[in-house]
Amino acid sequence: ALFQPDAPPAPKGAIGLKLEVRDGKLLIAEAIKGAPGMKAGLKTGDVILKANDVKVKDFADVNDQMAVINEVTRHAPGQMVTLRIRRGDREQSVE
Repeated sequence: ALFQPDAPPAPKGAIGLKLEVRDGKLLIAEAIKGAPGMKAGLKTGDVILKANDVKVKDFADVNDQMAVINEVTRHAPGQMVTLRIRRGDREQSVE
């Protein structure tokens, strides 16, 4: 495809989560009702550990946090993303 400067940007994926860093963790501050994240079972308070193969190695490192966020948003709407989360004392994967 040719570059078209007036073309709108390709849509980015969004899973309907508001994220924040709290106590050095990438935390779901809010799962938006009806959005893909909530439909997949993500909940407020879940800690995101990994998106696909991109892992948060150091929760205090903003670059690690942004790498995980970018891994989610680089996908087009409708593409599957696997998140590894911690909920309480348990870890689980959510698609």
